[in-house]
Amino acid sequence: MAKFKNYIGIIFLIFIMLIFIVGGFFTMRYFTQEKKINKTKTEKKEEIDLRIDQNKDYFYFDNEEELIASMEIEYLEPVFNIQGAEEINKKLKEEVQSLKKTIKYYTDSELPEGTEGNEEKIYSLNYRDYREYSYGKYLSLAVLDYSYDLVNGSVPINLNAYVINKETGQSLTKEELMQEFNVTNDTITQKVKEKLDANVILYEKSGVSVDVNASLNYLNNYYALYVNKFGELEVSFVVKTSENIYNDTVTINK
Repeated sequence: MAKFKNYIGIIFLIFIMLIFIVGGFFTMRYFTQEKKINKTKTEKKEEIDLRIDQNKDYFYFDNEEELIASMEIEYLEPVFNIQGAEEINKKLKEEVQSLKKTIKYYTDSELPEGTEGNEEKIYSLNYRDYREYSYGKYLSLAVLDYSYDLVNGSVPINLNAYVINKETGQSLTKEELMQEFNVTNDTITQKVKEKLDANVILYEKSGVSVDVNASLNYLNNYYALYVNKFGELEVSFVVKTSENIYNDTVTINK
C-alpha cells in the first residue's frame, strides 16, 4: 500500500512538472510573439510617409484636357504628392499653362493642299509626354517636349527630368544622381554613342542613316536623366536620322 502511494506521488509530481514545462513553453512563446508584433508596429510607425494627400499615391496627373484625339495629344498637370516638391509642382503647372498658349487653329480654307486635318481643327501646338517611374526611394518623372503641326508632325524640342527622394522630399540634380550611381558625363556620352552605333546597323538595311554627330550635339544641349522602374539610371536623348528626329533611351549603369 505504501509502495502504491509512492507511485501515485511520483506520477502526481511528474504531472505537475509537465504542467509547468508546457505552461512555461506557451508563456514564453506568447511573450516572444507579442514582442515581435510590438517591434513590427514600432517599425511601421517609424516609416516615413511624406505624402501631402494620404488618400493619393506619391504621383498622379490632374486636370486632363484632350486636344487631338487621333494623335492622343493631351495636356496633363503632373503632381508630385510629396512634401518638398511644391515648387516643382508649381513650375510644372505654369509650364502646362504656357503650352496651352501655343495652340493655333485653322479653317478649312487655310488647310494646306494634300494635308489631312483633324476634328479639333488644330494646326499647330507644343505639347509634352510624361514617363513616371517609382523604385525604392526614387520617384522619377521624364518630361518630353514636342512641337506639332499638320505638315511636319511631332518633332522633339526639349527633354527634362525630375527625381525626388521619397524619404526626404529632396529633388536630386543630374550631378547628384551621377554621384549616387557612380557615373560621369563621359560614361553617359559613351553609352549613348554605343546605342547610336547600334541604330546605324539596325537602320542600314532600310536605307535610313543615323546622324551620330548631330545626335551627340543634341546630347550636349539637353537630355533627361532619371531612375527607371528597375532601379537603373536611364537617359532619354534625341536621335537625328535622314528621315526624322525622335527620342530614344539607354540604360547607363547596366
